[in-house]
Amino acid sequence: MSTAAPVRADARTLISDELFGRLVNRIVKDEGVDQPLAERIMTDAVAALR
Repeated sequence: MSTAAPVRADARTLISDELFGRLVNRIVKDEGVDQPLAERIMTDAVAALR
């Protein structure tokens, strides 16, 4: 039985690092959350699109 790779790791490969960073910065600015939380939000959002 094979083990599936974590969705979070795969999600970050779906968009460029530049776009990911821009979107994270936008979440930080617009929602007033810290960087690590914004990264988790963005990773989960991209994973949902997968």
